[in-house]
Amino acid sequence: MAGEVVAVGEDVTEWKVGDRVCPNFSPAHIYGDPTPEIQEAALGALADGVLTEYKAFYPYVSFFSAGSGACLLFADHLLVARRDP
Repeated sequence: MAGEVVAVGEDVTEWKVGDRVCPNFSPAHIYGDPTPEIQEAALGALADGVLTEYKAFYPYVSFFSAGSGACLLFADHLLVARRDP
């Protein structure tokens, strides 16, 4: 799941319209081991949101930049492939 920012709230300072981003596919999982509640909130699991044209996110959802040259079809794999040491 990757896309382009089409609107931002008035308090948003980190992102702007036109930025290419990928959200954390598990918005409630910020750190630590996933709990059943965290797993249930994962986009595409019990929570809708992966196959949609537009999606609004809560402020706590983490994003990373897909970069201007990244192919959005493959950019979403970057977060899944990334592993913290």
